[in-house]
Amino acid sequence: MQKCAVSIIVPVYNVEKYIKECLESLVNQTLKNIEIIVVNDGSPDKSQKIVDEYVKKYPDKIKSFIKKNGGVSDARNYGLKKATGEYVAFVDSDDFVDVTMFEKMYNTAKKSDCKVVVCNLIKYSETTNNYMPNNFIKKNQVIDLTNQDDLDYINKCRAFVWNKIYDKKLFEKFKFPKGQIFEDSAIVYNVLFEAKKISMINENLYYYRVNREGTITTTINDKIFDIFKSCDNIIEYHKKNNTFEQYYKKIENLCLIHIFKRMEFFNLNKNYKLQVNYVNLAFEYLNNNFPTWKNSCFFNKTKSLKKNVSKLIKKNKFLLFSKIYCPKLIRKIVRFLIKMKTNISKLRLKKVFGKNKKYIIKNERLHEIQMIELDILKEIDRICRDNKIKYFLIEGSLLGAVRHNGFIPWDDDLDIGMPRDDYNKFLEIADKKLKIGYKLCCYKNIKNYHLPFSKVVSLNNRGFRNKEAVLSKNYNGPFVDIFPLDTSNLALGKSQVKKFNKIRKYRDILLIKVRYKIKFSWKRLLYYIESPFYSNKKLHEKINKLSTRENKNNKKYVVNYSSSYGVKKEIFPICCFDKTIFIDFEDILVPIPKNYNYVLTRIYGDYMQLPPKNKRVSRHSICDTSIDLKDIEEDDIDENI
Repeated sequence: MQKCAVSIIVPVYNVEKYIKECLESLVNQTLKNIEIIVVNDGSPDKSQKIVDEYVKKYPDKIKSFIKKNGGVSDARNYGLKKATGEYVAFVDSDDFVDVTMFEKMYNTAKKSDCKVVVCNLIKYSETTNNYMPNNFIKKNQVIDLTNQDDLDYINKCRAFVWNKIYDKKLFEKFKFPKGQIFEDSAIVYNVLFEAKKISMINENLYYYRVNREGTITTTINDKIFDIFKSCDNIIEYHKKNNTFEQYYKKIENLCLIHIFKRMEFFNLNKNYKLQVNYVNLAFEYLNNNFPTWKNSCFFNKTKSLKKNVSKLIKKNKFLLFSKIYCPKLIRKIVRFLIKMKTNISKLRLKKVFGKNKKYIIKNERLHEIQMIELDILKEIDRICRDNKIKYFLIEGSLLGAVRHNGFIPWDDDLDIGMPRDDYNKFLEIADKKLKIGYKLCCYKNIKNYHLPFSKVVSLNNRGFRNKEAVLSKNYNGPFVDIFPLDTSNLALGKSQVKKFNKIRKYRDILLIKVRYKIKFSWKRLLYYIESPFYSNKKLHEKINKLSTRENKNNKKYVVNYSSSYGVKKEIFPICCFDKTIFIDFEDILVPIPKNYNYVLTRIYGDYMQLPPKNKRVSRHSICDTSIDLKDIEEDDIDENI
């Protein structure tokens, strides 16, 4: 009988909604000599009924066990006792995996003679049906933790237990801590140090479900203090093996990451007393175990940790106490003064107002950006054709189509416009219709979104990043801008300009609130002072209300209120957009306004005349990270550690 290559341990508890998808991905693995050990941890729902169906269908692959409830750690330990494989792996029963995962990882383990193999993952949001690749491993490589130069790579391996396979012999020394959350970080780093030699593969093979109701890692209650137990596990392992001094800096960094990461979830709960206790205990714990932690190189170089300390400790420590002990009116005054003090200090540091730099990219890489954006346009075009949504190329993209039959050679931008009704329809369906690898970014689906128009972003950014972006790093790649086109019965005059200036005011306040760098003016300084009195949601509502106020009246003009060109260039007779023609754009046909000559002349004047050579540069800030960015990467701190 062929020896079992990999034992896959699946703890089950209240997952009847997800277990079928999980098991389906496991029974169809291309690696055939595996065993799937399903441990029902006293689940009260119908999960076991589904498991039994799979056992009956795949008796040679699935082994099912039922035990009293003891938590996920206890279930994993139970599964380890039943495992007979050369390697073991863990899959959470609400997740699923690529069907090639264990064949690729097992073959890599044998080829590299490593005791642990680690892969990248994809975060899957059930609420938005969105797949977000998490590429913390940049290339295939083997690391040796006895080599000082390779120690930094342990962060790239992550604390997750389930994106790895392990030599089963490693678990003769380790058990998951029963009844404790953050159990992964309590054991995984110790296993990695024990293995010493680790293979990392740059492939997204594990699908991790995020935003699931009831997840414990983002919950704020008394169990949050278990993170200190996890850190104790790491420290005790190294002290027992007399390696604490040798790996002191790395152990310090790991504990810093995990302790401060918990503070990011404070906004999920208003138990302010618990939050204050956690902050106090965090300081006490770090001072006792790592007396010089505030001077650590990693702490001072990593933006995310410094931000957490300044925001959650220097400011919030006093604010939290004020919420507990101060009357309501005093709390409001304290909150306002602290916010203004923080904002003004950041103003002095030029974190809001600053010069917008231009970033030059080599021609071959610029062409690559353009091809990514062309792929996004093709995906948008597919959705619009299938759902009868009207759109046009506008602004520089329209100019490129007419003058160059494609992109303007030095441009890294692609703009389209949609009539407001079509725009709203697109926002409603795009999240569900877009293929994997693309993300709609707008105020409806991203908290604190800062623009009055939308974007479709490529998640496979191929090394490009928007240096001025303030969204999550997952959404900072090449994009296509989508502008809503509104109608008006107001000609260009005082009333129209006044309306546009009011919209621009709210847009500037939005940008200021998210600390997007914009050019300084005294008017914007007043907006800065005014900004704490508006929420992002309220600002978007005001912009939309103003923009669409006359859409139902007599329609004489089409206006792009979201354009940076201003209303004087972006108001057109409605006949300009009544009819559509198609024109070549690179290798596809795209729609443009039939009266494009009027549109382009209004914006650019003599638009067929090329600008001087010194002005043939992009207006935007997409940059090549391999050239422009240092590799300190806030990737080193994953949002789900």
